[in-house]
Amino acid sequence: MRPAGGFTKAGWQPQPAGKITGRAAGSLPGLCVAAAGIAMMIYGISRGEINVVFEKAVRICMECIGIG
Repeated sequence: MRPAGGFTKAGWQPQPAGKITGRAAGSLPGLCVAAAGIAMMIYGISRGEINVVFEKAVRICMECIGIG
């Protein structure tokens, strides 16, 4: 049976300071990509691109159902 709480037979072993392991190791690239995506969205909204995207979406939708 596996011990609960992250303990092993040898006992609890803390990680050295500054060492990133597990899920935290992959979070930095993900956070960078998310921050870049949010920055691009804000830039597009500030330029008024949201109206262009919405108009294209409506046009494509109308063409798909055969109205436009």
